[in-house]
Amino acid sequence: MPGRHVHTKTSYLKNKSSNYWDWKPRSLRGLKPCFCQIPHMSLTLVPLMLAIVQASAAVRTREGLLTSDSFVIAFMRAQGLPQLAPANGDFDRVGGIAIYKPADLERQDTPENPIV
Repeated sequence: MPGRHVHTKTSYLKNKSSNYWDWKPRSLRGLKPCFCQIPHMSLTLVPLMLAIVQASAAVRTREGLLTSDSFVIAFMRAQGLPQLAPANGDFDRVGGIAIYKPADLERQDTPENPIV
């Protein structure tokens, strides 16, 4: 048909969200210095394996967690990590892990009263 435009996935995405294509490369370039610092942070990077993904599905169903939270629990269990200091109460109902929160501290570490 004359004048008919066929949308490919790429052309559709570029036309639909041109700001995304313009923004993302600059964004990634801006983060490069941060990523380059990771090897100097005394961290051990461990890949997310299929077994963890599969275990997270069971955790998600059993514990009623969101997907990302279930990955955390499945990974912790696979690595033998029993302690977690989350920023919210989403993990409070998960069994088999110790939850630590700032409110759990009996006293604050201050120059006048240091925790030794």
